[in-house]
Amino acid sequence: MPHPKDHDGPGPGHRPHHQGTGSARSIGGGHADATRIAGLGRTHGPVPPFTAGPPLTRPSRTPDPGLRPTGNRTGAHPFRPEDLGRRREDEAAATLARNGYQVEQNPPTRANGRNPDYRVEGEYVDCYAPKSDNPEKVRNSLSKKLRDGQAKRFVLKMEDTSCSLEEIAAVLRRKPIRGLEEIIVVRDDKIMPFYPFGE
Repeated sequence: MPHPKDHDGPGPGHRPHHQGTGSARSIGGGHADATRIAGLGRTHGPVPPFTAGPPLTRPSRTPDPGLRPTGNRTGAHPFRPEDLGRRREDEAAATLARNGYQVEQNPPTRANGRNPDYRVEGEYVDCYAPKSDNPEKVRNSLSKKLRDGQAKRFVLKMEDTSCSLEEIAAVLRRKPIRGLEEIIVVRDDKIMPFYPFGE
């Protein structure tokens, strides 16, 4: 039986399918700076540019507000606080799809028995919507998900935390997560490749 999903933990299993709606606004490629992340969180200066590492996940389609994720939508009550994490998961999937990413929600269980939230352009990706305002806790939750074998790539849904991207980046630089390959930030229907970043 699937476990309830909250902000800080993955939820295994497939849920009923519903269609997402809305239009998308994309923050495109290039270097991440304070201009690009306007509206994504409090800023205190530039986020460092990307550096070499595992290939980043890139959209294979032209952005289109009519595009939808495939697979089984997680599904959530529209108002219940305990379903907020599920709603964020569906919202992020819809935003990625409208911005040209091929997104499969709740893909088949991995060989290690884990159930990441998405497969994005063929890569397993887990969605994390932090509610903590402590960037250390955000970093530690990502680290635990990776250690548990959930995924090496993450979508960070930023509506419910006051942490800035600079604060999270500073913690990740000070305490790197071994094996972390990618973080894509989603907030207010905008997307931004966030990690890896350069010196």
